[in-house]
Amino acid sequence: GCSGTAERDIVGAAKLSGGTRLGVAGHDGGQAYLNIDGAGTVVTVGGGFAVGASNSHGEVVLANSAQLATTDAVSIGAYAGGSGIMTVNNGTWNSTGMVSVGAYGDATGALSILNGSTVTVNGGVLVAVNTNDVGTLSVDGVGTSLTASNGLGIGLEGTGQGTITNGSYVDAGSGLFLGLKAGGTLSVTGGSQLLSQQTSLGGTATGNGEIIVSGAGTLWNNTGVLNIGQYGTGKLTVSGGAALVSADDAF
Repeated sequence: GCSGTAERDIVGAAKLSGGTRLGVAGHDGGQAYLNIDGAGTVVTVGGGFAVGASNSHGEVVLANSAQLATTDAVSIGAYAGGSGIMTVNNGTWNSTGMVSVGAYGDATGALSILNGSTVTVNGGVLVAVNTNDVGTLSVDGVGTSLTASNGLGIGLEGTGQGTITNGSYVDAGSGLFLGLKAGGTLSVTGGSQLLSQQTSLGGTATGNGEIIVSGAGTLWNNTGVLNIGQYGTGKLTVSGGAALVSADDAF
């Protein structure tokens, strides 16, 4: 994917393992597309995994019961001019390393988890990590789940947005952080569930974090401290028959 266009399909019970870094579109205007499809199809990446970086565009689709395992850091849209899209559609993805969506400055990334997919990230999930990054996270559908064991951060230094919709489930692990130094928003709707151990909205003077919990059957369970406008601006809305349970201090 360097200064050109490349597409690769891995389908039909195929198995691919790699012990080094895998880049889906590298730099200088490249475009690359990777499709991982079908029951029994397994891809393992032993090094870093980059989807769109440095003035290039990359897309990955993991679908129809296919499986992906990544053991190092994953970036979806990284470095200046990089854009990346990753869609998990009825697939399974296990990541040992951190997953960054829009990272390293002036990059755009999007991660969508749909239709009964299961995504487990031991290293945590960060959306819109650095200055001028833009990142989006979408989790949708009954049976769809995201577990971010080491925390979920949206809008660290860039602009980030997350949606949890239509009966899906997200476990934000050790902490949920919205709008650390820039803008981060998260909406939980349609009977979905969010679990977090602690939460910060607006973590610094320039941070602006907002969470909306809406709709009958929608639940946010926060088992630790809930900081609304910790040092910056924070906004919390619970409406339409949704429920918030916070087991510790809220301020």
